[in-house]
Amino acid sequence: MKLLFPSPTSNSRDNSYRIVYHRYHVPPLKFPLLKLPLLAIDSVISSMGIHDIIEFSNCSKRANRFLSRIKKKKYEMNVKIWNDKVHLIILDQKNEFGTWIFKKCKEGRREKTRLITEQWSTSITVPCLHSKYINRNLMECAKEKYASLKSQFNCSVNTIFFKSYGETDSTFFQLSEFGSVNELNIEGTEMIRNENLKSLLSSCHVSEYIFMNVPIEESFRFEINEKDPTRIEIWMDSHWITDEILLSLKYDYLILYRSQLSLDACFSFINQWLHSENTSFFLFYSRWETNQLPEEMDINRLGVNLMPFDRQRRNPLFRHKHYAVQMETGIDFIREEDGLLASIRTDENSLLFCVWHDRFPGTENIKLIF
Repeated sequence: MKLLFPSPTSNSRDNSYRIVYHRYHVPPLKFPLLKLPLLAIDSVISSMGIHDIIEFSNCSKRANRFLSRIKKKKYEMNVKIWNDKVHLIILDQKNEFGTWIFKKCKEGRREKTRLITEQWSTSITVPCLHSKYINRNLMECAKEKYASLKSQFNCSVNTIFFKSYGETDSTFFQLSEFGSVNELNIEGTEMIRNENLKSLLSSCHVSEYIFMNVPIEESFRFEINEKDPTRIEIWMDSHWITDEILLSLKYDYLILYRSQLSLDACFSFINQWLHSENTSFFLFYSRWETNQLPEEMDINRLGVNLMPFDRQRRNPLFRHKHYAVQMETGIDFIREEDGLLASIRTDENSLLFCVWHDRFPGTENIKLIF
């Protein structure tokens, strides 16, 4: 508290003051929040920020029970998993708001798990060395904290980022506790063993998108079903996407590197779209490591009018979000049932098939790919 006293050097006409800091104890103000009606409690909690909600939930078990009963604003969460650490990130309107970092720490000869920090978008970093996480499995600690955050914030997982660098602990590949997620992103430089990769893909339901850029064993096989996402992107080893899988499911977006698909299966996929009512598909790309000549696929068998590129008909660039594909050398055709324009581009060892839901997309702020 600041108290202002007249300066001893001043005269009676001088209005200058000296500042004296006085410390004293102020008893904390008590507010009987939990004794209010539920509607009033709901109103108070709905005005709290994330940090306030966490502090409130830690007050008592009764306070935590109230939080689980009251309808709260829904948040999203991203989970980032490395070999030695796990980040739980709360998102508020797609922006990172709070982060909980679990990490393996060596203390002498012993390895322990610690919740290192809680970080907030307000630039607050709170060191946390909670003893309840010591000498426990890293993923088990992170999953326990996720369950607590899910109850507190009514949050669901948007994306899991899995960074593989030779991890062999099977608990890292068991993600069922995170429930259904929108996207799964798997990257790494070390090969993932078959049983671990199967566990990773099957233990959580991915509703929208899978991205994989990690070495995979040649013997790996995995059956995709209709409940799996319609957008799949595999940048390293896609040999496990067989002809049968390609033709048995409905995709909106499929990119395959080191593909082992047959040209007949690719033709059948295009022909299947041509005679379907699928209005959501927009891109298929397959690239082979071995010598393939996609131009020998003979797309004349489609039985449609094939047209060369025309700037009056469409843009030379096919755009998806912030990426674009050069389609000036592509061949066009139109599906008669709904008038959707499609294009096929063949290069050495690669085939690209796209559908133009917007024939003249904007070309600003884009990055060209394949």
